[in-house]
Amino acid sequence: MSPLIFYQVCIRLFRRVKTWRLKSGSYTFSIAIFIFSVFSQDGFSQSLGVDSFDVKNKAKRDIVTLQQAHAAQPNDAAVASALALAYFQRAQQTGELEYVSYARLVLQPWLGMSTPPQTILLPRAYLAIDAHDKISALADLDKLQKARPLDPQIQLSRALIYQDLEQFPKAIGLCYELSAKTATEIASACLASVFMAMGQSERAKPLLQSLDVDEGSFSQSTTIWLLRLQTRMAIAQKEKFAEEFYRSKLRTLGAVYEETDSFLID
Repeated sequence: MSPLIFYQVCIRLFRRVKTWRLKSGSYTFSIAIFIFSVFSQDGFSQSLGVDSFDVKNKAKRDIVTLQQAHAAQPNDAAVASALALAYFQRAQQTGELEYVSYARLVLQPWLGMSTPPQTILLPRAYLAIDAHDKISALADLDKLQKARPLDPQIQLSRALIYQDLEQFPKAIGLCYELSAKTATEIASACLASVFMAMGQSERAKPLLQSLDVDEGSFSQSTTIWLLRLQTRMAIAQKEKFAEEFYRSKLRTLGAVYEETDSFLID
């Protein structure tokens, strides 16, 4: 049994035991039912994939496919990177931090390498961000920037790290450079995020109000990030109606509001 599968089983066991204990008052009964439900299915990894996620959702089906590929080739850096990034996106959408732990386990073989495969650098940088190690994150992103200078994800990630480090001129400069690499809306949102971090919500407000975040305009993960920024702006401006409007739009996407600067565009 791989460490990732074992960890996922433990998470599911803990959740089900908590729920069933309240209903039945018995840990023993709960564990017996859980073990039976896992091993009575067609396969152990299938139970952790298909049973853990709603297969009607494409993003969740993609995770299942990547889990299966990773189980077959756990040392394949490209597969591990894709699965880790999918876990990060899932964590961003749902706010469930266990997915970050899943990503860490997937990337474990490369975490201590000074020169890992290039495909590992972005998810490893996001692990460093999650651990509040901004310097290590920037080191990986700077290496990646040299290899992929036109990648907007790398540019945006670097801008938001400099924002968190309160190096605002550097962050603003990177946001402006984004306009040549990606949609204008992403560059505007980048600037708005920096302005709010500077306590200048009035400068952020027109940028965020101009964003057209209608369904279908962006990918789901991008839409969630933009709506979170708009929600944060409404909170800063004490606009209760706008805040609830943006929160309701997040709920329709199965997401929750959280104040986070990490973001994966796709």
